[in-house]
Amino acid sequence: MPTGHSPILFIPLFIFFISSTLGWGAFLLRVFGLWKRMPDHLHILLFSGVVGILFMGDLILLAGMAGRLEQWILALLFLPGCIFFCYSISPGKISQKKHDAEKRPIRKNSADAQQSGPFPVRYFLILCAPFILLMFLLALIPDVSGDAYLYHITVPNYYALEGRIARVPISFCYNYPLQIEMYYLAGIRFGQEQAGVMMNFALLLLTCVGIYLLGQCLYSTVSGLETIFLFLSLPIVLIWTPTSLVDISTGTFLVGSLVCLLHWKSSGEDSWLVLAGISAGGSVAIKLFIAPIPLVMFPLALGVITGAMIGKHGKEHGLSGKGVRFFAAMTRFTLILVRNLTIYGAGMIIAFLPWMIKSALLTNNPFFPFFLKIFPTRPDLIPSAFTLFKMHGFPHFDGLRFTLERILGIVPLLMWDANWLIIISMFLTPVSFLVALKKGEKRVFLGIQFLMVLFMLYYGKNAQVRWYLGFFPILLMGFVLSMKQFLEHSPSLRRLVIISLLTFILLIWGRQYQLGIRETTLYPWTGLSGKAVEKFITGQARVREAEFLNSSIPETGKVLLYDMEIMSTGRWLRRRFVQAGMLWFERWEEQKASPSAILKDLQAMGVSHIASSHRENETFRGFQRSYLQEIKSGPVYSLSIILPEKKTE
Repeated sequence: MPTGHSPILFIPLFIFFISSTLGWGAFLLRVFGLWKRMPDHLHILLFSGVVGILFMGDLILLAGMAGRLEQWILALLFLPGCIFFCYSISPGKISQKKHDAEKRPIRKNSADAQQSGPFPVRYFLILCAPFILLMFLLALIPDVSGDAYLYHITVPNYYALEGRIARVPISFCYNYPLQIEMYYLAGIRFGQEQAGVMMNFALLLLTCVGIYLLGQCLYSTVSGLETIFLFLSLPIVLIWTPTSLVDISTGTFLVGSLVCLLHWKSSGEDSWLVLAGISAGGSVAIKLFIAPIPLVMFPLALGVITGAMIGKHGKEHGLSGKGVRFFAAMTRFTLILVRNLTIYGAGMIIAFLPWMIKSALLTNNPFFPFFLKIFPTRPDLIPSAFTLFKMHGFPHFDGLRFTLERILGIVPLLMWDANWLIIISMFLTPVSFLVALKKGEKRVFLGIQFLMVLFMLYYGKNAQVRWYLGFFPILLMGFVLSMKQFLEHSPSLRRLVIISLLTFILLIWGRQYQLGIRETTLYPWTGLSGKAVEKFITGQARVREAEFLNSSIPETGKVLLYDMEIMSTGRWLRRRFVQAGMLWFERWEEQKASPSAILKDLQAMGVSHIASSHRENETFRGFQRSYLQEIKSGPVYSLSIILPEKKTE
């Protein structure tokens, strides 16, 4: 079986990945003096994860760019992190941090005083446990979702088979930032890809830690716990967390960045601003389409916070007023804002720079697939990049009527995955924004949330709803704060609202899970049984195609898949391959390339075989007559070997 699926092996490897990541993150927090800034162990856990994931992904990227993806090198990259992790959790270090936290306590909210005690924590842990357990069990099963075939696992598998991160022609998706996919690459090289894929589940838990801390900053720890429950109960979270799709992982970095901004507002310490930028830049290194949040919305919030801080300082020093005083205040605001944006931007660059360098080396464009007309991007990548823009590019303003139609279209897209709670949150957000509570933290938070809603409404019709999973914790936190504000004025409705909401969530979630079982035939215990997983996987058409090619092509061979790049068999191949052969032959047809010229290009790529799918164009058929000899026919592909000399009749 192509997967090599073994929970006995990949679960310990998954724990090894987590320990190393947290260890490297904790080490870097210490080295750069950020450890002492952390108020408690939960902050250390969250930001050790954020920094560690970025650092480990970059180490694997560097090893891949150097062509050194051997198992022993990857093991050496992870091993020091495990040592640092063991050092960080030693009893002496824990007690020392506890002592530091007591000397520098977290600012408590009045709501915490009203809802103190361990009961709420136990209560919400019990409520959340079934969701977490089910997602963990489903994460043990190999991913067969569409984008796993397109690039999330196919691209790391390609790099693993090549032994390096190399220039990949034609296909744009090989040149995305792939921060989390670097763990998939490591898992594949260790022979257990599922250990890497499960990092998305680990990041779901880390997102929950961030939500808890965000609630602590904004209102109370209980509001954070309530938001965690709502987030875990979303059917879309159940659907996508166990897969290789990285949308869920952006939530850790966006929430982490927002926590840093709120701490910076309270303390004014630049270290929080740098960490906010690093966390925000990390979200872009995971998924490019999340970029409007860290590039536009968070900087706007930073400007609002800067203005509030300077306004308070100005009043203390008599800088309020008109004329010269106003000009002096505006000049001061501009200079300080530029400084703050520079610090924040430096953090973003630290996180994203490795992928800019990688894109510049492999595509000639550090921001590929964007700014194609500004940077001299490789010509072979441009057609597929423009195809992407046609599918998911930012829509033009075509008048009020078309804009309203696009906005209304987001509702059925959300309802498709039973995300009714997100729809309610989107409608509540403008109201909450207009009646924002007095505390500055909440005004900043609701402002960011409002901008997120506007972005979703305008762009959402052109994109996949799951792309916004990183938004959902923030939107749900706004929902919780709005409901708390409402129930404070109507306490008699509190019990009715809570019981109704809880009942409705459990019914919707149970129904969604039932439909999922009916559609996939996957039960929670499937991933614990190698035989059950094998039965499920071998039922996949692409697995059967891959087994045919793996058994028919020698280990030293390399196959061109005559396919579109969607749903590539390369996801399961254990032989070197080139994806999107159909696009290659379309390009050669446009160039009017001769069979001999095509042969030279294929030889330059190292291709020895072609797997054709009986949908070939005339250029392929001409090349086939000259240089191909069919050696075997499978369920989908006919496998041909490339002859070095022209066929003789």
